[in-house]
Amino acid sequence: MEILKSALVLFVTFISISSYGQENEKVLTAFKQSYTFEITGDYANAIKEIVSVYSADSYEQNLRLGWLSYEAGKFTESAAYYEKALALKPMSEEARMGIVYPASALGNWDQVLTNYLKI
Repeated sequence: MEILKSALVLFVTFISISSYGQENEKVLTAFKQSYTFEITGDYANAIKEIVSVYSADSYEQNLRLGWLSYEAGKFTESAAYYEKALALKPMSEEARMGIVYPASALGNWDQVLTNYLKI
């Protein structure tokens, strides 16, 4: 009976690791594709790639979507993604410098100054 329990635990662990690996591979592929689209200026498809694997608690995905949305001229969306990235990592210099782009495009100079002073 103990052997059966041990085998079951190993099986469940293997399945969990395997599914995590598959999800991780999907995210890596989405990032690679988004960079390919970004190089050609196809920001809409670059955004779609990241959105297809989007997790609200991913700092990296929010940071990437903040940049791509800014490049696509979607300044309000860009600022929202950068805010999410900052909520996940409040000391992030990348997210603070990033949020300055859409803030300045929207004329939010107080937000620009506030974030520059925090860097």
